Amino acid sequence: MRLWTCIMALSLWGCAPSSKPAPPQPARPAPPTMGIEAAQVERKLSTPQVSISGTLVSDRRVELASAASARVDEVYGEVGQFLPRGTVVVRLRPLTVERQKRVSQAQYLERAFQSGVIDNRGTLRKPDQVPDIRKSKGNLDYYAKNYQSRLQLRRDELISDQDVTDALHSYNNAKADYEGALQNYHQSVAQVTAGRIEVEVEAEKAADYVITAPFDSYVQERKVTVGSYANQGQPLGMTLVSASPLFAELEVPQQQGPLLHTGERVQIQCDARPSQNLTAYVERVSPDADQETRTISVQARLQSPPSWLKPGMFVTAQLQTARPEEVLRVPDAAVLTLGGKSFVYVLQQKGSLWHPQKRSVQVGRSQDDWVEVRGLSARQWVAASDLTSLQPGTAVKISRELRPQP
Repeated sequence: MRLWTCIMALSLWGCAPSSKPAPPQPARPAPPTMGIEAAQVERKLSTPQVSISGTLVSDRRVELASAASARVDEVYGEVGQFLPRGTVVVRLRPLTVERQKRVSQAQYLERAFQSGVIDNRGTLRKPDQVPDIRKSKGNLDYYAKNYQSRLQLRRDELISDQDVTDALHSYNNAKADYEGALQNYHQSVAQVTAGRIEVEVEAEKAADYVITAPFDSYVQERKVTVGSYANQGQPLGMTLVSASPLFAELEVPQQQGPLLHTGERVQIQCDARPSQNLTAYVERVSPDADQETRTISVQARLQSPPSWLKPGMFVTAQLQTARPEEVLRVPDAAVLTLGGKSFVYVLQQKGSLWHPQKRSVQVGRSQDDWVEVRGLSARQWVAASDLTSLQPGTAVKISRELRPQP
C-alpha cells in the first residue's frame, strides 16, 4: 500500500508544470541632491556694547509772551513745524498804536515844513539853504557894506555923523535878524529831530505787536488762536524749542557709569531712520546716581544733527563696555532655535557633497543679519537655509554662498 502511494505521488509531481523565473525589475533612480545656502563661520573684531534708551532734548525752550496788550490778528506755525529765526509767529492788532503813529508822523512833517529846515524829499537842509536865513544874510551883507561906505564918506566930510550913526544902527539890526534866524534854525532842527524820534518810538511800539521766533526752532505747543486777547507780559500759549543743538538724555545703569567720561564718543540711532548712525559726544555726567532706579544721568550732544531729528524723539545709544575682542559670526538664517536652545548644522564635505551635523551653540548680538555664536570654529561651513528639512546623514550641495556685508 505504501509502495502504491509513493508511486502515485511521484507520477503526480512529474506531471506538474515547471515554474518560470521572474523578470528583472528596473533600478529606481536616486533622489536629487538638495541644494542649500551655506556660509563660512566668520571671525570679526567686536566691541562689547550695551544699548541704552534715551530721549532727544533741546537746550533752549521759550514760551512766547506779548510785549503789548491787544487782540491776536494772525498766528503762524503748526505743532512740529520748523521756524527759522526771525519768522513771524504771532501778529497782534495795534489799532491805537497805528493811529498814534500816523498822528506823530503828520505833526512831525507839519513842524518840519513850516520851519523850512527840510526839503521836499524830507532831507535836512543846511543853514545857508533855509530861505529866512538866506534873506537875513543878504540884508546883513547889504547893511555891512552900507556902513563901511558911510564911514568913508564921513572921512571925506561928505556926510554928517548922524548918517553914519543911522547906517550903524541898520547894520546892527540886520546882524541881530541874521543871528535870530540862525537861532530859529537850530531850534527848528531840534524840534524836527524830536519829532522824528517820536515817530521812531511809535514805530518801535508797533514792533511790539509782531512776535517772531528768537532762534531756529520747532513749534512744541500752540494754544493761541486768532481773536483771543493777549495781555502784556503774559504767555501767549506758544512754545518753541530750538532745532540745534540737540542732546540725547540717557539713563545709564550704574554698572556702566564708570565707563563714560566727558568727551566720550557715543553712537546714536533713532527709530525714525534706524539704518542711519548718528554721532554724539558726552558733555555732562551726573555726579550721583538716582536712588530709586540706580541709574546715572548722561547728556550727549549730537554732532551735526540732521533736519529730520526733533526734540522728544526716542533714541538708542550704543555704549562700549569693554575692550574689543574677536568673535565668531554666522548668518541669522543659520541658527535654529527650538525650546529655548539654539542649533546650527555644520557641514562636513565628502567628495562633492556635504553632510550636515547638528551642533548646539550659544548666540550673542545680531547685526546686519549676522549673529555672534559660541561653540564653533572659524571657517567651518554651516547651512543657512532649509534647516527644518535637514537630517544627520543626508547629503546636500551648496547652491549659494552667503557673505557678510563689507
